[in-house]
Amino acid sequence: MNWAQKHQIKIFGGVALLVMLFGLYIAWPYITKEPTCFDGKLNGIEFGIDCGGDCQLVCPEQAQPLSVLWSNAREIVPGRYNALAYIQNPNPYAGVSYIQYEFNLYDKDNLLIKKRKGATFIDAKSNTAIFEGAIDVGNRIPARTTFSFLGGAPKWIKIGSRELSNISILVKDRTLKNEDTSPLLEVTLTNGTLLDIEDFDVVAILYDKDGNMLNTSSTYVDLLPGDVTKKIFFTWPNPFEKEVVSIEIIPRLDLFN
Repeated sequence: MNWAQKHQIKIFGGVALLVMLFGLYIAWPYITKEPTCFDGKLNGIEFGIDCGGDCQLVCPEQAQPLSVLWSNAREIVPGRYNALAYIQNPNPYAGVSYIQYEFNLYDKDNLLIKKRKGATFIDAKSNTAIFEGAIDVGNRIPARTTFSFLGGAPKWIKIGSRELSNISILVKDRTLKNEDTSPLLEVTLTNGTLLDIEDFDVVAILYDKDGNMLNTSSTYVDLLPGDVTKKIFFTWPNPFEKEVVSIEIIPRLDLFN
């Protein structure tokens, strides 16, 4: 091999090395890219693919399932019923931002009267209520109400203690009036934080002496300013069948918005 050939090999080798170094420079950020919760891979301290660890998503196997404790429906006016499902979320720091559900109302012969579908969220509190109002049943009388979640396993989202501590609504008073005519329930809410709380529903459940739901209703609150007390009202056009012994008030706060 003469001098010219050796010189040519050196030039080609130098060019090849430069190309390789430039390619490594371009690829290096991808090769050394830190794991994220959105890369579709099981990496970092994740428990599953893009879930667990520091990720916002909770892996399905780490979350306990939702429980439907009971469901019921009560007449408001002839032909229209309010339905409610009482849900338990055993996960103190995880909720569901979107989940579909279905109410089914049956008559005494177990024939379907009405189906009502909807979608909601599940917060990280222990118990919550899902309400559907003014379900039209025509001339038929519901004798049984069922409730189920739709769409398979829910996507659990982590809710930190800081987010939970930033939302605090205290139920101070419950006063039921006009039970023999048109019942009126007056409830006093207090925002236990300095932050304004906007756009939430409050569900009222009335129980008889045996712990059965006598009736239910829901009202919407557009704004509860920080450290402020506010009265809200629930009404029913007709008296209840039995005496109201206890009242449960459930504010439904969407911590995902």
